[in-house]
Amino acid sequence: FADKSDFAVVSYTPSRVEVTVYKCPYIDSCAHLINEGVPIANITCPRIGCFAAAANILAKIDSIYEVHQVKLDGGCSGAVMKA
Repeated sequence: FADKSDFAVVSYTPSRVEVTVYKCPYIDSCAHLINEGVPIANITCPRIGCFAAAANILAKIDSIYEVHQVKLDGGCSGAVMKA
């Protein structure tokens, strides 16, 4: 990320946060996968995944993530949850 305006994190519960990525350099890869018919639920995201990795490494909380939406104009959203 270039700065904090590239993403937003909102915590709804202690075990789940919603992550929105506004600018992503990997959007072309996601667009290709979607155009090939890959379901959103099967797409992995390095941007949202980095938040899950941070929870795992920095807070010692086993975490997983899922992608909910990919916006082909440059962003995505998903959730990071306790595993």
